[in-house]
Amino acid sequence: MMDRPPRSWSLAAFLTAFLLAQPLSAQEPAPAAPTVLKIPPTKTVATIDGEAVTMAEVQTVLQAIYQNQESRKTPPPAVAQALETAIDQRLVRRYILTATEGAKDEQIQEAIQRLETNLAQQKSSLEQFKQQQNLDDAGLKAQINWQLSWTKYLAQSLTDASLEACFARHRRDLDGSQLRVSHVLLRVDQPQVLEALQPTLAEAKQIRQDILDKKITFADAAKKYSEGPSRRVGGDLGWIGRNGPMMPAFNDAAFALEKDQVSEPIITPFGVHLIQMTDEKPGDKQWSDVQEKLKQIVAKEIVEEIAKQQRANLKIEYVDDFPHFLPGTKEMAPWDGAQTATSTPPSAE
Repeated sequence: MMDRPPRSWSLAAFLTAFLLAQPLSAQEPAPAAPTVLKIPPTKTVATIDGEAVTMAEVQTVLQAIYQNQESRKTPPPAVAQALETAIDQRLVRRYILTATEGAKDEQIQEAIQRLETNLAQQKSSLEQFKQQQNLDDAGLKAQINWQLSWTKYLAQSLTDASLEACFARHRRDLDGSQLRVSHVLLRVDQPQVLEALQPTLAEAKQIRQDILDKKITFADAAKKYSEGPSRRVGGDLGWIGRNGPMMPAFNDAAFALEKDQVSEPIITPFGVHLIQMTDEKPGDKQWSDVQEKLKQIVAKEIVEEIAKQQRANLKIEYVDDFPHFLPGTKEMAPWDGAQTATSTPPSAE
């Protein structure tokens, strides 16, 4: 779960607590953590004004989502989204460290001492920590400077008023609401291969259109087309909460639906899903019950806004042999092609 930030002091792990959804879990049964394309961690997968974003950063983002699950390939859209998150992390770090005064030397030293004490309590050492994080002394100080600067920057937005307003915007996600959902599952032999997904995506879109045109009911479509065990009961999966038991992409799509609405095709490591929300049980939690989660959401919104502003002024390039979205969209680029996709800031004209 992500009720509090992870212990790691690395930039990616710290921001991922705010940027990403809940860890993976599912009813039919859950797929597991990615072994993403077996790419060396030092490989450059994108650049920001020529500065490399590496595979290690993307892998850290994915590990924060899937956590301790078994290894399995992950679909290209999930890898592409992780890349976007890694880029956003870099942009936010750059902005915070240039827009703020940064932490004072004595504050950094105090933080290092606290870290060293905590590590000793865990029967570890600062040297072991630096080796695990691949940091030298300067890198450790830079990471701590970043964390202290970010925490100070964020604190000014975490007022009771802002948290209560955030709760109002995201009530169904936070008040303990449960949804009853059904799905049509179309399996794909290699969901990590974009070309393998295309025919199944087209089939799912046609099934959805037939449901919308009332040529077939959702339940009958599940019985006819679905390849999951729930097909025997018209696709009914029962009740789900916002943070489980289904995986994040599924939950995100389900909780965006109104009653009886049918989702667009959703890609997971299971295959391609159509989801229908059939009933809802409102929760009874208040904003004061979920303050830690609200802080994460407010932080995520601040991160997204900063990243959006920074993207408009920087040149982001994507390498041609790594999964990525077409710039400014959620459409997959032909990432095994011969040309590099480029996101260039708009001209001043």
